[in-house]
Amino acid sequence: MDAYAYLYIFSQSVEELGDVELNKGYVHQGGATYHQSRESIAIIQVFFKDRVISTDLWPLRSPDVSPTDFSVGLS
Repeated sequence: MDAYAYLYIFSQSVEELGDVELNKGYVHQGGATYHQSRESIAIIQVFFKDRVISTDLWPLRSPDVSPTDFSVGLS
């Protein structure tokens, strides 16, 4: 995948978001090169402004965002 393909997928996803998600939500970027390209960051910041969590702000494999933090118990 390249940055342009990623941005296409991102733009399709953004169309599905409501006003609350766009105005108060955050986007968490991974460490893939197409996530970190100048084009990707510029477009994503148009929608999420300073609410982009990226590898420069949150290290990869951080225990603060481990999968166990988001697990849901099923009964």
